[in-house]
Amino acid sequence: MFDFLISTPVTAIINLITFGGVFLNIVMFIRKSRKENSVIDIILQVNGEQYKAKYSLLRKFVQRAEVKGILRDLLKKQGGHFSIKYLSDEKFIKSILDIQKGKGNKIIIKCTEDEFKVFDKKNFLKVS
Repeated sequence: MFDFLISTPVTAIINLITFGGVFLNIVMFIRKSRKENSVIDIILQVNGEQYKAKYSLLRKFVQRAEVKGILRDLLKKQGGHFSIKYLSDEKFIKSILDIQKGKGNKIIIKCTEDEFKVFDKKNFLKVS
């Protein structure tokens, strides 16, 4: 039944290498999928205190627009507007890129008390 696997030593070696490659690809795919599906927390930092948003993102969906969309959903006034200067800072863009590359598990957004006032505090959990 499995004579084709051992018909010659060369064929056997080629088959083992092929099966090993397939197995390695499956393992790598599973690892990548787990990492892409890891949860990334969004944290607003106000005067050294950190507030975790009630919504999180999967790593594979972390983009600047997605983060801003979640923040928009957490406003006191639905349909309102917010402005956080840090969202235009290159440090924020770098943190997004780092998350996309698999580094870190949270996005920290620095904001002032005035910038934080427009958000509904019940949508955040104080973490420090």
